[in-house]
Amino acid sequence: MSEAVLGERMNANTVTVISGTPGGTYFRMASDMAFVLDDGDNLRILPILGKGAGQNAYDIRFLKGVDLGFVRTDTLNQLREDKRITNADRHITYIARLFNDELHVIAPREVTDIRQLAGKKVSFDVKGSGTDYTGRSMFKGLGLDIEAVNIDQAAALDHLKQGELSAVVSVAAKPVAFVAGFDPGERFHVLPVRSSTLSPTSTFPPR
Repeated sequence: MSEAVLGERMNANTVTVISGTPGGTYFRMASDMAFVLDDGDNLRILPILGKGAGQNAYDIRFLKGVDLGFVRTDTLNQLREDKRITNADRHITYIARLFNDELHVIAPREVTDIRQLAGKKVSFDVKGSGTDYTGRSMFKGLGLDIEAVNIDQAAALDHLKQGELSAVVSVAAKPVAFVAGFDPGERFHVLPVRSSTLSPTSTFPPR
């Protein structure tokens, strides 16, 4: 087999999957797909680190070399509503529903109602992540005006401990590594967000 033929064969049988940040659900899922589905020279799954569901919709649509990716229903709607893009559905094909994502809001224990976060500084992971889009949409649906910032989750928890943030939001499928590994102690808790709190126009939970 010549070098040229080898190169063509490898590229023809490789599927690239845009995933998420290290340790996140999408990254683990893409890694599992590669582990289970890789079949020698017949099929290779090549996971690519991404920013998350929000940016993934754009990466699938526009980035060369990206074949598949993980998005959520509402982040795909983001692409549809982008006035720069015409007929987004024509260029993206839905394959399968894989899992449900869950909302986590980590806050000090004195915060007992999500409405207490109005006017406070809240982190929504990195810009372009699914948490960034879905989390902000949820607060908007609640009519809560907060000071939204984008800080990666590990650093955001440090800022929370130091009192520089009022809450850290995560939207992901469990197990969520950074949530599971966080020791709230006596200072913090996962803030309950009751379904009765959500307005009819809220976009969370995505379906």
